[in-house]
Amino acid sequence: CLPATFERYLRYVGIPADMYVLALAAQTGLSGGTYFHDIARVVDRVANRHSRSLKAVPMKMTIPQLARHLDAGFPIVWGMTSTTEFNNATDAHTKARAAAAWADWLVEQRTRSRMQLARDPTRGHACLIVGYNRATGEIAVSDSWGPDYRERWIPLETAAGVSLDEFWIISS
Repeated sequence: CLPATFERYLRYVGIPADMYVLALAAQTGLSGGTYFHDIARVVDRVANRHSRSLKAVPMKMTIPQLARHLDAGFPIVWGMTSTTEFNNATDAHTKARAAAAWADWLVEQRTRSRMQLARDPTRGHACLIVGYNRATGEIAVSDSWGPDYRERWIPLETAAGVSLDEFWIISS
């Protein structure tokens, strides 16, 4: 997931990339399992050749801190644990959001209790945080698993439960 996620990010900022080349350079094993520190060195070298750099961003998972980077045009690579519960909750939330009238959704999001999810350290994953909605306390995440995962929404508090507190941006 890290090579595919960083390939998408590099292409977003105009840098040609191939997830297989990134995986090889980061010494990803045959069964997968790329580590942030291994791929970070590779992605930073690629980014540096194009006058950009990869930065680990120390922050708390809050809308204001995420907004600072997203509003500047920098999606955020987010290290998290991708559990069945997280994916089911994200899919259900995204579908409900799409079907709701906005005014009703806004009221519902302000008043509903948030699902609490737990980290599963055996299910490490990375995806992109690509948006947020301050009024509803939601974030938009994009995964490398295909078109159905391009943009999914989840309440911030629910996402924070599965966060590994790894945040990375490619900046100029």
